Amino acid sequence: MIRLHALDAPHAIPGLRIARGEPMFHLLSDRAGPEGTAELLLFIRAMGAHDAWMQAAGTYREHFDLFGDWAVSARVLGAQPATNREVGEILRVKRASMEQLPEAVPALTRRQMESVRSLLLASDADALQKMTELAGEIAASLALRLLVNISRPHIVIVAGSGQTGQVGKYAAVALQARGIDVHLIAIDSTPRQPHGLVHVRDHDLIIDAIFGDGLREAPSEMTAHWITAIDSEPAGPPVLAIDLPSGLDPDEAGVWNVGIHATATLALGAPRRALTLWSNAPYCGAIYLAPLALAPRLLKQVGAHPGPIFGQTHVQRLMLGKLADDVLESPIGVLRFDPVAMPSVSAQGS
Repeated sequence: MIRLHALDAPHAIPGLRIARGEPMFHLLSDRAGPEGTAELLLFIRAMGAHDAWMQAAGTYREHFDLFGDWAVSARVLGAQPATNREVGEILRVKRASMEQLPEAVPALTRRQMESVRSLLLASDADALQKMTELAGEIAASLALRLLVNISRPHIVIVAGSGQTGQVGKYAAVALQARGIDVHLIAIDSTPRQPHGLVHVRDHDLIIDAIFGDGLREAPSEMTAHWITAIDSEPAGPPVLAIDLPSGLDPDEAGVWNVGIHATATLALGAPRRALTLWSNAPYCGAIYLAPLALAPRLLKQVGAHPGPIFGQTHVQRLMLGKLADDVLESPIGVLRFDPVAMPSVSAQGS
């Protein structure tokens, strides 16, 4: 059965002009597992809404946030009201019945991640800097793990001007400290089409640290040249993308005008929503998560429900799986930890 739970917004949602404390609703199914997911998706489609709006997809907490007329439409289609006590019991039963399933990993929108960064800075002015340095060290470790069969690898890092670019620069420092041949290209300091662009593929690995989730509009002509030059398709060295492959929209399907087909993507802090979209899979390659010791309470404050790995620093491989019954052909999937992936990677070693 589909239930509608009235509550006050636990945090502001600027994009929807919703203030903290304003009335809203959670739309959920009282069935557990894929059956409940399928029921919820079919209902939301009947309302004319989109699968991608689902929150906490693939977990016992999965639901849709509804406001105003959307809640009215849900009632008209037969959603039944649920009290706090009833929702608590529904979640308890669903959680118990889903304990044997691999843990689902929450995916954040760009706006949620921006809120996490703001909360970090509010609590500790140096926290973001520390996490950026840690991310660089972990990226270096993962790069070497990906090149484990090459004794003296040659790595090029293409770094942009934002936080992702800073991660790339710290990765260069970490790799150089281990005696690795690294070529760092900071495209933010190159006003014209950079010298040696055609040689970027003459390495064993390319680290894409241009945009991450910082892309807000189509890349400039010069940056588009870089993206085209380092793209791993149709042939070339493997590419490790930091946060997201450059050119990919953090929340939506597809790229702006050009995009990198990465061999692997290292999600920082928490995966972005784009990594859960099936149409983006060819760009993302193998997905790894570096939780960066991000406090679970910060994720909860922006509406995510993290599992026990958050708060740690070890990298884990993620797999994108079906959200519900295959016949639904949902454009979104759910990220879960891969139990048979390679051993975890930390900042201390490769």
